[in-house]
Amino acid sequence: ITQFFSPYSNKRIDEYGGNFWNRTRFAREIVADIRKKCGDDFLMNCMRIRHVNLPNLKKCGYSFISNNRGLETLNLPLLESVGDKFLEYNNSLRQLYLPSLRECGDYFLYYNIILKELNLPKLEKVCDMFLWFNKYLEELNLPSLKKCGNYFLSDSTSISHLNLLQLEEVGHSFLLSNKALKELNFPNLRIAGGNFLSNNNIIEIVNLPKLEKAGTRFLFSASALINIYIPNIKDVYSDFLANSRYINKYKIFTRCEKIRKYGSDDEKKLLFYNMIKNIRVMSKLLKQNIRKIISKLLKKDKQEKDDVRQK
Repeated sequence: ITQFFSPYSNKRIDEYGGNFWNRTRFAREIVADIRKKCGDDFLMNCMRIRHVNLPNLKKCGYSFISNNRGLETLNLPLLESVGDKFLEYNNSLRQLYLPSLRECGDYFLYYNIILKELNLPKLEKVCDMFLWFNKYLEELNLPSLKKCGNYFLSDSTSISHLNLLQLEEVGHSFLLSNKALKELNFPNLRIAGGNFLSNNNIIEIVNLPKLEKAGTRFLFSASALINIYIPNIKDVYSDFLANSRYINKYKIFTRCEKIRKYGSDDEKKLLFYNMIKNIRVMSKLLKQNIRKIISKLLKKDKQEKDDVRQK
């Protein structure tokens, strides 16, 4: 489009060439057509906008204020639903007020590196990449959230406080590579995808009393994890706790007695299958510890032999 602007590249002799007004005609027609289709409240060319206050807006579509480098405050008190890429690449956003928001699309606050606190009291459902790559976000309060998509808080390395008490289902890579969260408590979570807490070097305690299904690499390389409580887990995939080195209370139980007394044949088969899975997970952990002990003993034996030879 910029080739139309320059007289060196625009050699047209019709209404799109010649003087400056004609050379900019094509760009102006594009803007006018967008405005006609999207409406007067659609924000265009908002790279320099710092404060947005739309008190009556209830719904907005795709790329509402995407790629804005100067936005600092956003006030939308009645907004209930937003589309994809709502505030993507807004590097200067410091304050966000959306008290009525209930549903949002993909890339909601993708790559917002300044925002430190987020409070969305009525939000119930979010799609993929909700807060991916938010480096300075420390506190997240979503008390009504029940379901979220993939990469919910991936690479949001500073978050240390989560309020997600109603959360029931999450996609894969939920808290991938988080470096600040020490304790996780989701009392209503039932289903979790793969890489749920992978590469979390700080988290020590995980409490998921209602979790029934977990994906691959659920707690892969959670190197500081000490205590995990998942009493109702029924389905576990590969590398569930691989490379999680310091666990001293491994509590994965099924409701064995109830199933043995009152369960159907299919439930008893499932119980047996999951017991085998749990044994395999435990055996992996035991093998890792045994290898470490053997390697230490071999090193000690070699050292003693070397000392004897020197004497």
